[in-house]
Amino acid sequence: MILQPSEIPTGIVVAVIGAPYFLYLLARSKA
Repeated sequence: MILQPSEIPTGIVVAVIGAPYFLYLLARSKA
């Protein structure tokens, strides 16, 4: 799969925002 140049920044933004959010939900579910 080849990503278009315009899709790369979107993937980075999703990773930067999604990763901490996922960890937040994971930590909250354990509390």
